Amino acid sequence: MEVADRDPVLLVSGMGGSILHSKKKNSKSEIRVWVRLFLANLAFRQNLWSLYNPKTGYTEPLDEDIEISVPEDDHGLYAIDILDPSWFVKLCHLTEVYHFHDMIEMLVGCGYKKGTTLFGYGYDFRQSNRIDQLMLGLKKKLETAYKTSGERKVTIISHSMGGVMISCFIFLYPEVFSKYVGKWITIATPFQGAPGCINDSLLTGVQFVEGLESFFFVSRWTMHQLLVECPSIYEMMANPYFKWKKQPEIRVWRKKTEKDNDETSAELETFGLVESIDLFNDALKNNELSYGGNKIALPFNVSILEWASKTREILNKAKLPDGVSFYNIYGVAQDTPFDVCYGTETSPIGDLSEICQTMPEYTYVDGDGTVPAESAAAAQFKSVASVGVSGTHRGLLHDKRIPTDKTQIAVYFNDISQDQLSQSFHFGRSEIDPWRWPRPAVEELKSAERLNASKTFPWEKGLNMMCLMVALEIYNKQPRKRFWMLAQMYPKNNRNEDTRVWKTPQMEGLIDSNSRIEVDMDSQVLAAEAVNYCLSYFCNGNSIIPQESIAQHILQILELDNLEERKQMMRPRLLRAYLYHQTKQMLDYTLVSTKEEAVRREDVMGKHYQIIKAISPAYGLTEQMLHEANEEIFTFEREVMEANGDDDELRKNTPLHRRRISLSSIHLLLLISLSTTTRVSGSIDESGRRTVIEARSGQDLVWVVQLSDLHFSVHHPERAIDFRNILGPALSLINPSLVLITGDLTDGKSKDLLAMKQNEQEWLEYESVMQDVIKTSGLNKTLFYDLRGNHDNFGVPSLGSSVDFFSKYSINGKLGRKENVNTVTLETSERKHLFVGVDTTMSIGLRGPTNLFGHPTDELLTSLDSQLSQWDDDKPTKPVTKIPFGHFPLSFSALTHSKKSLRGVFLKHSVSAYLCGHLHSRFGKNLKRLHRSGGVTLSDNDLFQLNMRRSGGDESAANCSFGASPDAEFWEWEMGDWRKNRAMRIVAIDRGHVSYLDLDFKSSESRKTIVLPTFPLDSRFMSTSLARHRYECQHMISSSYDAIRAIVFSQSLVVDVVARVYDSSPGFNNLVMEAPMRKHGSTSGASFYSLPWNYRAFEDSLPDRYWLQIEVIDIKGRSTLSELRPFSINGLSSRVSWTWNEFHVMGCQWAALYFPILWSVISCLLLAFFIPKCIIVVFKKQYTLKKFVAKKGLFTLVLWILQDLCRLPVVWFGYVAYLFYLVFFPWFSGEVFTDSGKRTYMTIMGWVVTSSGGGERKHEYVGEPDVMVLVIPHLVFVVIPSLVIVCCLVAERELYKEHIRAVSGKKEDDHNDRGRKKRWQRRSLLFSKRRLVRKSLLLASLALYWKHFKNCWSLARAYEMNVVHFPGYSLVVPLLLLYVIFKTHKAP
Repeated sequence: MEVADRDPVLLVSGMGGSILHSKKKNSKSEIRVWVRLFLANLAFRQNLWSLYNPKTGYTEPLDEDIEISVPEDDHGLYAIDILDPSWFVKLCHLTEVYHFHDMIEMLVGCGYKKGTTLFGYGYDFRQSNRIDQLMLGLKKKLETAYKTSGERKVTIISHSMGGVMISCFIFLYPEVFSKYVGKWITIATPFQGAPGCINDSLLTGVQFVEGLESFFFVSRWTMHQLLVECPSIYEMMANPYFKWKKQPEIRVWRKKTEKDNDETSAELETFGLVESIDLFNDALKNNELSYGGNKIALPFNVSILEWASKTREILNKAKLPDGVSFYNIYGVAQDTPFDVCYGTETSPIGDLSEICQTMPEYTYVDGDGTVPAESAAAAQFKSVASVGVSGTHRGLLHDKRIPTDKTQIAVYFNDISQDQLSQSFHFGRSEIDPWRWPRPAVEELKSAERLNASKTFPWEKGLNMMCLMVALEIYNKQPRKRFWMLAQMYPKNNRNEDTRVWKTPQMEGLIDSNSRIEVDMDSQVLAAEAVNYCLSYFCNGNSIIPQESIAQHILQILELDNLEERKQMMRPRLLRAYLYHQTKQMLDYTLVSTKEEAVRREDVMGKHYQIIKAISPAYGLTEQMLHEANEEIFTFEREVMEANGDDDELRKNTPLHRRRISLSSIHLLLLISLSTTTRVSGSIDESGRRTVIEARSGQDLVWVVQLSDLHFSVHHPERAIDFRNILGPALSLINPSLVLITGDLTDGKSKDLLAMKQNEQEWLEYESVMQDVIKTSGLNKTLFYDLRGNHDNFGVPSLGSSVDFFSKYSINGKLGRKENVNTVTLETSERKHLFVGVDTTMSIGLRGPTNLFGHPTDELLTSLDSQLSQWDDDKPTKPVTKIPFGHFPLSFSALTHSKKSLRGVFLKHSVSAYLCGHLHSRFGKNLKRLHRSGGVTLSDNDLFQLNMRRSGGDESAANCSFGASPDAEFWEWEMGDWRKNRAMRIVAIDRGHVSYLDLDFKSSESRKTIVLPTFPLDSRFMSTSLARHRYECQHMISSSYDAIRAIVFSQSLVVDVVARVYDSSPGFNNLVMEAPMRKHGSTSGASFYSLPWNYRAFEDSLPDRYWLQIEVIDIKGRSTLSELRPFSINGLSSRVSWTWNEFHVMGCQWAALYFPILWSVISCLLLAFFIPKCIIVVFKKQYTLKKFVAKKGLFTLVLWILQDLCRLPVVWFGYVAYLFYLVFFPWFSGEVFTDSGKRTYMTIMGWVVTSSGGGERKHEYVGEPDVMVLVIPHLVFVVIPSLVIVCCLVAERELYKEHIRAVSGKKEDDHNDRGRKKRWQRRSLLFSKRRLVRKSLLLASLALYWKHFKNCWSLARAYEMNVVHFPGYSLVVPLLLLYVIFKTHKAP
């Protein structure tokens, strides 16, 4: 037998953490019923639904022929490793069912061997934690591990309910436990119960997975029917004997009916731990299930409750045997259910049995999301150490920071003895200290006299102990109100006695969220802060704190975990924390009220200044930069004093004021410098195009800024001036994760707007302005992505040419982003947000106006397809929100040579939205379009879409059958321009919900505070049929629906945020909900607010019944309202119709329509000439005025006029020849590149350019369909009108001839007809010698001449031409029209 070289480890799972098999008693074949992803719900019902047997204490399957077992393969590890070990799960790496897998792999990698030093214990978690089956199985497993390893004592690592089972084993088998076990590490154990989750599980069930995965898993209701009969669930109810800080409660909004008038009202009923038993009885009295054709009642099981009460007595009496070391690790920093509420004031519960069909609302406490930290930390055993780690209940098993062997435990807990811990620092949570900073330690540190006088704690040892405490706190990634926590450590005699400094809510908001002092740092910086304060205390606040000594202690702590990469990152972060402490000193100094205190603080800051000044050059800080910061820091200090009611004028006249500002300016600049140099932490692959940025919001929320169509122009300098003055401060306030500038950075037009080519002066201005904006905003340059627009490509013959100023002066060009597709990923803890920039400008840039469309290539679409799928195979899998951005709307994007489109790629990858520009706000405010696969034929052929949302997409009911999904779709959001409208857009992605807010900086009043609601979404422009499908099929992530959420950006302190919901059905101003929103997080410049609500109360069949508005009030009393917008919780869409302008720029696919329109016009014109000619020549039929007068039909009229035109051979042949010329020959010759001196010619297929490749010169067409802006207008507005005028002139001549004959007496018989005489008199007014009709036609001819002349002049200016370069285009129509005017002047 192999000899073990280390103590064996036994892994014990918790609730739901073991594979369960089912088999018939007389059969050898088994099936896995827990966990499985395919047919999970059906298998669960058939095999695991059970009834409790009070005689035996066991929960037994409904089918008596079924046995439930736990597989023992791989020494018990198989059952707790991957809970669904199917090939599909492993292939897709579905980490949701990876239970102990990561820990097992880590232990094996550290040298542990399965079957020798590594074992697992899975069990039937439905049963009681003290049932004989589980106890004897654990006893046998411990004995096996002990003997196999050579009688080494076992280290048990238990998770969740596994710790409860171990506690029962300790009471029932203390000698066995003492003999076989040396250490017990428990993770996330509910020692005192998990009241919120357990209470709700008994009433409504539990959903183990959310989102789309829940469709394949066991439903909430199915799980509920099992849990009602599970003793293990009852045993984890809240311990009624434990002294909770606040007793857990269940609240129910009950509907009350008045007996007198039958009016109903809502009343909130509260049930404590004892009273809740009656609630369970009433709520579950009608609970039943159907099995095998029979109805089985499943009320609240009192027998199980009695059994669980005895289990609780055992747990309360359990004592840890001597010689066993106990370590308790529990989760913190997660919102964890504690109190549960059913119903709302607006939708109360009638009968209590309705609770089982009601979704709960929780009151949260700190914990791991399942078990409250208060319960998990309150183990009844004396622990070596009890540590809170930031992480979720199941996520703690995947956390590589959790120690598992003796060496790691010693390192993790610094090998501190229990005596030392009990005498100095108690690591458990103290009742009077809500932030887990031990009160005894704080009190010891606060007393300098006791600390220095007593030799028990010399300061060096105290510092080491403090570092140990900080090292443990490092693992809590969410520092949780550090400002107040550190305030407790700060010596009282060095703190302003005015409690406003510490207690004022405005000060809390200022320190936590103000953009000028960024204190939202990670856990390592928290360690630096704590040691910094500790050293400040030991130095008595009068000595300079040496950074090297701080760094030395922190690095020693970090070395304990062998994290070499952290060493390189620690120094700038450490310095940043140090500067935060000095800035805090500055704030205290600003608010002091005595001269002595001011002098003392100035002395401290003066000493600090020497160090700050010495390190400034290392961060590139100059005297000029320090000087420029004075004004900003002064404004900041003034706001601080205004927020606290201080008299600023008293401070201004003090001699210390000027120096204070200088020092604080240096602090501020260093903070900004350090934050901007460390903010972007990403990875780039070998291609250099895959960038990942860690989002720092602390939420599953990111936001970016989009700008478009800047059009910086030498003729309009105000555009750049406003951009510099407005955008820098705005970005500093908003602090986005990305800034996307989607094209047309410069204008490239002459003053008369006719000549369009590159102007280097505009690009120099753009470069200068962007440098200033980046500097003012404090953002990292790499966060800016600027794309090329068609204006930026006017007259650029090739990339890298002398006039390719985009590559030379743009941010993308300077950062080496040379590809047409560039990606960046913003990653939060929950999901990835993939942004893909697409440059579809012409590879050969023509001058305008024939440079209007985007021109994707097949190669570009292949690259785009690859980049959009870059995370599809990533392991572990995170949801990915995909948002491409580009310059051209899809209505102005051409097809590739293989007839593929951007739209097809976007639909393939189910992108959320496509952000673009190009069109400007003058076409309308609703330039949005929902693209959907399938549907009507015209849209399938990419011709046009009649409205913003194509009909027939989301009207039908959702198909929730297996594998069914709605049609692929995505939103296209064109945004306004900076050119005239000073528009900017903020796009936010909140838990997968994409929303946006368009800002108008022409109105400066409303820009002091910006409100962006992130949920619920606007049902007009943001909702999709996918959202409706997920909601109706219950595939959505319910946690993303449980609150109204918004981001608030404000230059001043925000004191109140209120959400209001209006019901528009009875009257638009019918307010149905008004409540204050709670701030639940902040980062530099942004605060996050939410309001929990019962979203199901707002389900409605009308998409625009409910309207949301959020009001923000700042400290100065200014109110800002968000736009009133409709929402639909169940994903329905409000209809918004396009105007004509909006339709013709967004709804028409002009690239696809070009040739149909062209050939239709050409064909109609040719038919108009050839059909009457054929009738004359072939059929020998003549249509004249006489025939028209006789028949008076439209057909006769048209044929008469066209045949008269045929009788003018010059005109007929002239027009026919001109049409063939337009089709087959060049229209004109011009210069299409900037200052090239080379001419090329244009046809209806595009410009013919010559390029060199492979030593050969080849010709290719460029600019199709862009040339349609010249071709179609010329045909429709010049050729066709000229032909109409020609036909009218010919018809007028015939009518005039007829009039002359009538007047001359050739029809004397008509003179006796008085009615006919009157008609001739009226005709004389039109066809007399004055010929008013002809004169009107001559005026129309002049208008046509003027229109044609303007077109020719514009082309001459645009392409540097004269009449010699386009004689056919410029002269043929005017000459033909002039000839007809001459020929019809006199009647023959």
